[in-house]
Amino acid sequence: MSEPQPEVDPSVPGGSDPASAPTSGAGPRVAAPNRRTSLVPLLVFAIVGFVLAAVATGVYFYDRATQPDRSTPTVTVDRFLKATLVDHSGTAADAFVCDDWTGDEALGAMEAAVDPDVVRVTWDAPAIVRDDTETAQVQVRLRFRYPDDVSPSGERYWVFDLAEQKGWRVCGARALLQPN
Repeated sequence: MSEPQPEVDPSVPGGSDPASAPTSGAGPRVAAPNRRTSLVPLLVFAIVGFVLAAVATGVYFYDRATQPDRSTPTVTVDRFLKATLVDHSGTAADAFVCDDWTGDEALGAMEAAVDPDVVRVTWDAPAIVRDDTETAQVQVRLRFRYPDDVSPSGERYWVFDLAEQKGWRVCGARALLQPN
């Protein structure tokens, strides 16, 4: 009788007998990378990207929401008058003036044009006199009230020159002798 032959495993080089396995250059067998460990960096990258996109979107919309409204010449003049004649703030006026005119200069010009004894200044809705894509002129009737007066004590018409500079901005103001 012949001796029984050991079973040969076709997946192991040289069969199942470790003595018959090749030894030159084969080295130990390396396990395939775990699928979970290869997905972790990709998942982290995706989460970081999503968070950065959400933060950038939030900053963009916050910036848009906190910008002063300079969408039209009349809105800009109205906000400019409030900043200079009601709030008396050069800092607030700075958001509504042209690049070559500071808020403090605008505040000084408007305050110098108004009698210091005036208690209150009000104005009618600003009206556009001239408007194109780059510049505009807006006319406003200002009314002044002195301390003991119940109704307005006087009035004067003003013209404001505006320019489109990332929104409408006041570049100059002057009193009119006669309304346009």
